[in-house]
Amino acid sequence: MAKRCTVILGAGASAGVSLGNYPVDDAWRPPLARELFDTTTHPNYAPILDRYPGALSLSAPLALLAKQSGEFHLEKQLRAFANHGDPATQRNFRQIPLYLRDLFAAICGSYTRHPEGYTLLLRHLLAEEPHEVAFLTLNYDNLLETALGLHDNRFVFNRLDDYIGLDRGAIVVKIHGSINWFVRCGKSSEPWEDCIGQFKLENFAHMPRVMPSMHIEVGGPGRFTEETYWLYPALTAPLAGKGTEAVVCPAPHVDCLTRFLRDCTKFLVIGTSGLDQDVFDLLKSVRECTHLEFVGKGSLNEVVARFRENVPPFAIVADTHAEGFRKFIESGGLERFAKA
Repeated sequence: MAKRCTVILGAGASAGVSLGNYPVDDAWRPPLARELFDTTTHPNYAPILDRYPGALSLSAPLALLAKQSGEFHLEKQLRAFANHGDPATQRNFRQIPLYLRDLFAAICGSYTRHPEGYTLLLRHLLAEEPHEVAFLTLNYDNLLETALGLHDNRFVFNRLDDYIGLDRGAIVVKIHGSINWFVRCGKSSEPWEDCIGQFKLENFAHMPRVMPSMHIEVGGPGRFTEETYWLYPALTAPLAGKGTEAVVCPAPHVDCLTRFLRDCTKFLVIGTSGLDQDVFDLLKSVRECTHLEFVGKGSLNEVVARFRENVPPFAIVADTHAEGFRKFIESGGLERFAKA
């Protein structure tokens, strides 16, 4: 029987997938949360942000908070905008998922065709030292899906059920949504502005996710269509971190992960801040942990402390790798983890 492990992937994992062996456009390197609205450092983000005046309006306070010292909890701030007493702020907030979807679609199309770090992660965990793997990812991008398809052409993601087919050796649970997931928010025969204006974010958690079969193009600011429906991106922003009762991924994905975690004792956490309550809620299913490693940069000890505080089985002694995902791979840390 194959070993079993869970890999938790945050923004720092996608940011570190390049190992320098394949061309990348560094202007489109996957950003950390603090960088999402920083168009000075990332001027290529500005034309995308300009499509959405509401998101542009709220980008100023978000960019200011990101530059200040201390924790930057994006989801908490988005929740404040979503529940704000000012109707204009609430309306503007609805355009943030539209901006984030376009931004990460551009990143996935421009950064690299070969996310090397992820392909090596798969190589070690699925081929060299075969495991059953659950990837619990907080990222909107589809770089992991790209790597899975490169590793084994059986990994296709045309339907939502394709993410949880463990018969291929791995499941992918994207609790914060994905650039290719949407909900239907009204008939395209009706004015787009009216459909978005009447769209109830509080009902978002109960709406079915769809993966359109066609390539989604932007037909104007936020105007994604599938046949006769307007589509709204299924990303974390509408729910802004309310916990597992309102995670963006479909309920069968959560159920599949919950079952997997009950019999999993080996964990690898890469590039996350440890500020996401929905992650901790999901990890309540963990009954025992015998091997635990953290990969990150900066305040990695604080991340470890947050996980230990919120996930009791993670109170064991953990290995930490504080030079990032790329150095973890190049130093042999990934290979050692796979063999453990």
